[in-house]
Amino acid sequence: MQTDFHAVRGRQDRPAMSLARWLMPRPFYLVSTGFYLSVLLPFLVYFVSGQKYQGEWWRMILMGGAVLFLLGLDRLEFRLYGEDTPHKAAIILIVLRMVIYEAIAWLDGAAFSPTLAVFIPLLGYWYFGAVVASLLAGLACVDYILHHLLDVPGWLYNPYEIHDSILFGILLFLALAVVHVLMKEKASRLRSEGLLIALEEAHRQQGEAHRQLQVYAEQVEELATMRERNRLARDIHDSLGHYLTIINVQLEKSLSFQDRDRQQAEQATLAAKRMASEALQDVRRSVSTLREHSETFLFMPAATELVERLRSRQLELELIITGNEVSYSRQVQLTLYRVLQEGLTNMQKHAGECSAQILICFDETVATLRIQDTGRGFDPHTLAALLPGRASNYGLQGARERLELIGGSLQIESMPGEGTCILASIPRAFS
Repeated sequence: MQTDFHAVRGRQDRPAMSLARWLMPRPFYLVSTGFYLSVLLPFLVYFVSGQKYQGEWWRMILMGGAVLFLLGLDRLEFRLYGEDTPHKAAIILIVLRMVIYEAIAWLDGAAFSPTLAVFIPLLGYWYFGAVVASLLAGLACVDYILHHLLDVPGWLYNPYEIHDSILFGILLFLALAVVHVLMKEKASRLRSEGLLIALEEAHRQQGEAHRQLQVYAEQVEELATMRERNRLARDIHDSLGHYLTIINVQLEKSLSFQDRDRQQAEQATLAAKRMASEALQDVRRSVSTLREHSETFLFMPAATELVERLRSRQLELELIITGNEVSYSRQVQLTLYRVLQEGLTNMQKHAGECSAQILICFDETVATLRIQDTGRGFDPHTLAALLPGRASNYGLQGARERLELIGGSLQIESMPGEGTCILASIPRAFS
């Protein structure tokens, strides 16, 4: 028995069945039709040759009706079940055909009807396989012998009857061989249909997978664009924003000292100009980095230069660096530098006049940055309440994002009037 799919497919095909398809719906019916019509062949010979039929005509009419019934039964079966007749229906149909065969044999006197006995094992092979077909073949032989014992007295001593019996056995063997070939054809055809259906399904799934991959690719592209946008935003804030903050502080200082101390005002203006030049150089370096990622970066010289540039009478800075940054990747060094830059920028904007100690340690397991100032301080709860993306929070948010991307962390401790402590750490495993 095949899968339910083939039965469903057969039922879908049958409503549009053509006349040729109705007369011979499957190759097996070519064999069954031959067996059925062989019973009526002698009557056709009588009719064509003009010989007078010696038997009773009503028997011939009933036999013809029985043969037509068998032909119609085959087509009705295919109409209802297609290639896959259920077991219960197959048992009922094969028993019904056996009853009709016995009726034809009784009407015929076992003269021409024994060929129908050959067809019963063929049905058994078609429905249930070789084992049932062998049992039915043995039953057909027993039935053949019983009919000849009852209807043909002395047949064992009649050479013609012995010859016919041998032909019956050969015909039974050949019929089983033919149905074996037909069963192979059926299995091959259904296998081909199954492979075709599987191929169509695989093609459909491939198309669906391709469409899904396109969706994923678009999502990945969108995510990559968003990450790059955030990275550029952090770079702009950490570098250019840092310089603009210092320039703004120096210009405010220049304006405030313009009338009181022109020398201080001029120094502040020159410092602002120098910061603007450095900002321009930093922008150029950033653009160059986007084109070429091989630019070297060493943390210690960059951090020392940054601290020296920001050290003033209003902001006393102490820098202590231990360990060797060379064992850490460029990304780790640059991330710590950006966090240091952001911390010093916030100190200039919010801490007021103060001093700060900067401790940087590159040991064997983790790189740490600690900035402790003596400035105004603030309430950490107000920082947590700020919405992401606001100007007062974006720098620290960007620093935290930078650290989290490489497995680091950022902690901020502060109290109003007691200064602020920023602690950043990055495990070496991410280096």
